[in-house]
Amino acid sequence: MAVDVNTLGRASSRGRPRVSVRYPPFENLDEATLREVRRFRVHPLGAIQHTSERIPYNSGKKDFSSKTGREGFEVFHYDFKLPGDEVAYTVMWDYSVGLVRMTPFFKCCGYPKTMPAKMLGMNPGLKDITYSITGGSIKAQGYWMPYPCARAVCATFCYKISPALVPIFGPRFPADCIPEGAPDYQRMVIDPSIVHQARLEAQQSIQQLAAARARTPTTDTSRIESP
Repeated sequence: MAVDVNTLGRASSRGRPRVSVRYPPFENLDEATLREVRRFRVHPLGAIQHTSERIPYNSGKKDFSSKTGREGFEVFHYDFKLPGDEVAYTVMWDYSVGLVRMTPFFKCCGYPKTMPAKMLGMNPGLKDITYSITGGSIKAQGYWMPYPCARAVCATFCYKISPALVPIFGPRFPADCIPEGAPDYQRMVIDPSIVHQARLEAQQSIQQLAAARARTPTTDTSRIESP
């Protein structure tokens, strides 16, 4: 099963990004693409890069921090609505390491809550690098998956809502989606090489973070005398 993370703290530290942005939103779009994106009332389109929030990890269990080397998510987010519907779905991703919250994609396409777990079972190795958030900030709950894997999985079943995902996955995403009626539409099986590469990148990220922390000097408070 996916790594189960019990508690994330409430979203905090809104504003400018705290760490390097490796996965920025796609907002500089041509007019034809913008027309399609606007059909889904994406908000705040044009200012998603200013939605930075930090969602700390506050659980007593250390699965998330030990497996990622991090203490929380640094996220961008935006909302979209299906044409003719007023229900808003929140897209959220970690702009530093690329973990993507998958819940809104399955939900708005009408899949049951059991579908994400079923999808993980159909892609060997993917569940080991996907994190299940089950507490803390409500909008952060659900499965979080590495960006390349998330994009590939969404391309198998998000054809109908593909313009709404352009800000996170890029202007080529609609063309990359499997269309309705195609044999692999909604099959949700992705190229194993994508999973393999994502696993390697996750391991490298942890090693780099550990090395950076090892280079950072710490203060030994036990050697400081009280005045």
